Amino acid sequence: MKTQKCNPFVLAVVVLLCRGLEAQAAVSGDNEIESVSVQGVGKFGKVIVQSTRALKYREVSEKGMGVTLYMLEPVVCRRPALERTFSEIVSEIRYGYREGKAPASGEEARPLEFIRLVFKQPTATNIVQQEWVLAVELRPAPEGTVAGGGARGPKEVVSEEEKGSESARKTLPKSPLLKDFLTVGLANHRPLRVAEEESRVANVRYLEAMRNLLPAVTWKYSESEGELLEDPLVSTDDTKFKRKEIGVEFGIPLFHSGRNYFNFRSAGAQKIVAEQNVRKVQGEITFEITRAYYNLVRSQRAVKARRDLSRRSEKIIELARKKKQLGLITPSDYLGADSLFNQGVYRLLSDEKDLEIARLKMAGYLNISEALPEILTDPADAVNVQHLVDLSVPPESLIATAYEQRPEMRVAENTAVAQRYSYRAAWAQNLLKVDGTYFTGDAGGAFEDKPLELRNSWNAGVQASLYFGGSTVRGAMTDEHTVPDYSETTATDVKGKTASVGLFDSLKSAGDARQARAGRDRALHEFEQARRDVQVDVREAYYNIQKAKIQIRGAQSELDYREKELDITQQKERMNMVEPKETLAAENSYGEAVSNYEEALSFYQISLAGLERAVGVPLTSIPEFR
Repeated sequence: MKTQKCNPFVLAVVVLLCRGLEAQAAVSGDNEIESVSVQGVGKFGKVIVQSTRALKYREVSEKGMGVTLYMLEPVVCRRPALERTFSEIVSEIRYGYREGKAPASGEEARPLEFIRLVFKQPTATNIVQQEWVLAVELRPAPEGTVAGGGARGPKEVVSEEEKGSESARKTLPKSPLLKDFLTVGLANHRPLRVAEEESRVANVRYLEAMRNLLPAVTWKYSESEGELLEDPLVSTDDTKFKRKEIGVEFGIPLFHSGRNYFNFRSAGAQKIVAEQNVRKVQGEITFEITRAYYNLVRSQRAVKARRDLSRRSEKIIELARKKKQLGLITPSDYLGADSLFNQGVYRLLSDEKDLEIARLKMAGYLNISEALPEILTDPADAVNVQHLVDLSVPPESLIATAYEQRPEMRVAENTAVAQRYSYRAAWAQNLLKVDGTYFTGDAGGAFEDKPLELRNSWNAGVQASLYFGGSTVRGAMTDEHTVPDYSETTATDVKGKTASVGLFDSLKSAGDARQARAGRDRALHEFEQARRDVQVDVREAYYNIQKAKIQIRGAQSELDYREKELDITQQKERMNMVEPKETLAAENSYGEAVSNYEEALSFYQISLAGLERAVGVPLTSIPEFR
């Protein structure tokens, strides 16, 4: 059966009756708790306490594992407590009575002393009360803290190095914009510091490979003293002696089949890889912070709109409840309104959860321990929907720019070059190697009773080696000129030749060459894959911008329509021409339109940042985007 519309006179009577009921409840007896319910999604939720009028209470927190509300005025509750809940965050809800125990069935309601909420895990709480509805908002407590603040746990030990790094971290200003988040994020990003250190190490490796092309020079100095024991049983005939040698030694790589040159070219390519990897890490963290920033702004705006809607919806559902009690609407109409109200509550909880996750993600990217400040609801770098970017440049031109500028392409290209030269160097390890050595200096030795006279001494040598079937064949030629030593009076010239074969001592070098060849083939494949990825990334970001522009226009039209619809519905509600469920439906539709519009703006900004990351250079440096 359909309820007829009430005229303005009937509406005035209803309002007067509702106010009379409220006034009577306020003066005729104790405040009464009508319901206590737990609502939530996952680890985020609310405990809703509805009473006949606003509660007066004192809050006592229990270190994040519970909270107790002590009543400061007489409050009764005719319903039993929730000894068990199906929430992932609330374990149970207990009532404490002033007379010690709960009333038996059929007995008169007794005043409550407290309401205690027990949590399953450390939980942060925020209590909000509006008229007769009290909401305890629940969310997971940050790591290392308890609800209401707190220090690190007793088991967490912070080293001196960590303390120094934490004190050196940058922090955000009070009203940060995107550039502030990027500045702090880049300054505190540890992988970026690691990439910069790897770049410095690559420079050292490059200098080392360059030095290996040149002869090795070593300055040598040695001095020794001893005793000559002519008769071990007689200590008086011992003679002391001394010896000294000073000179310079040269190690000359005469021929290594190009191994040193290939290593030098490989080190040069790896140096470029390390430098481009710094750009790559910078681009990745810049994009992640930009995306987190716009998601955070979107979530904050959506939650603000949802909370305004929730406050209006609570008044509408309360009016619907009183209309149902007076018989002015059918139970089915009230249930429909209650269902729409619960949908709004669910969306609010979901948006609050998204906001909390967005804040946690942003704090993680910034690597800061303090809480994020509130972001401006209308930041200066917000989207101007009247001046969206005009995509006049074709995607092929952007792909060509990405091939030249994107750090991932430079990393993949130079990695392939480095692996190709590393393979050549590893293969040359098994080919002919010829090294030369030369020493020249002064040396001499004498007994204690003779003066020490230093004379020129030198030696030269050439050594060659060749890999052969897992073994190594070596040959060497030496030429040496020595000075008289101790009591000697003549110098000596010695020439020598040696040859040796090491059986199966070069198996490792053969394995290194095969492994280097596999690394070369893998690097070539990754270079080709990087080219394909660049095409996909650029086109995807390019088309996302086009899609975001269409989405913004559609969401703007939907928002304008829902805003006018809500305004008309509110006007009809004042004249009692619509049912509460119709008003709630208009409120929910408007909230969805606001959420979709904010999501479209966020998607547009993220798509611009994605295109900039895909191309590898700021869009302002491209003439078509200026």
